[in-house]
Parts: sequence; structure tokens; C-alpha cells
Amino acid sequence: NYCYSGNSLGAASENASTCLMNNADSWAVIDNAIWTLDTITNDFKLNVPIGTVDDYNNKTGLLTYYGALREFADKVKELSGDDAIVIAANALHRNNGGATSTSQNSKGHKLTDYEKALTYACMVNGWWYVDQYRLCGVNDNTLEKGQQGFYVRAVTDLIPIKKTAQKMEKH
Repeated sequence: NYCYSGNSLGAASENASTCLMNNADSWAVIDNAIWTLDTITNDFKLNVPIGTVDDYNNKTGLLTYYGALREFADKVKELSGDDAIVIAANALHRNNGGATSTSQNSKGHKLTDYEKALTYACMVNGWWYVDQYRLCGVNDNTLEKGQQGFYVRAVTDLIPIKKTAQKMEKH
């Protein structure tokens, strides 16, 4: 029920209006909910610093992507308990808005750098992970050919979901 188009998970400043976690206090308690997290593109585009695994482990807050992932994980656990299911997805290949699949943002990070942080959060929390970047069929060749219909079909037909930790077997 919470879709924040154009918002990032992390923030360049504590009160950033484009940070979806700054809206988290309005989220409702829903036991055993299914959450989806698809944020990499906006964090990349809005130049949110990646940070390090230590930002995640030490709960440093929203000013790095790792820290924001921890904020999200803690909020999901608070609102939906230990049995919540989180399905996280990395970004598709891109070539728009001055950014490509392999370009760096102003902080020197690539889309795949954000993916590494997200993958870490998936591993430590037992979240499901959808690898759109590699498995959906959208790649730099199909982007260059402008196959937008293919883009939509590939995303809607995306089925492969990988377990990221043994913990998920209980679901």
C-alpha cells in the first residue's frame, strides 16, 4: 500500500522529502505481511552514498544505502513481525536520464554497487531476491533497440526468485 515513485530508500540529508523512510511513521501494523522493495534506481539517481556493511550492522541511519536498508528491515520487523516476507529486486538495465547500466553517479557508485548492499540485506534477513538485472531479458542490446514492449513483457513475465538464505525454508 506504500508506493513512493521517485523516492529513494536512503537520503542525502536527514529530512529529505524524497526519502521513503521519512514516511515510515505513517505505515500501519500488518502482521505477517508481504513487503516489496524496489529502490536501487532512485537511490542511484539521487546520489545516496552506499556506505558499508558497518552502516547496516551499526544502525547508522538513512544517510547511506546500507544504513537505510537496516532502517527498513527494522521497520518491517516492528510492523509485521518475524514472519513478514520481503521480496527485494535489483534494478533493470537502464539507459535514460543521463545514466546507463554501467555509469557512475556523482558519488562514484554504479547500480551494481547498490545491488551488493541490497544482496547483503537479503542474506542477513532471509529476504527473497529477484534478479531483474540478469534474468528478465532486458539488457543493453534490447535497450538500444528501443524494444519497450519487450521491456514490459519481460518484467511481467519475470518468475525466477532465488532464496537468499536457509531461513526462508520456513515460508
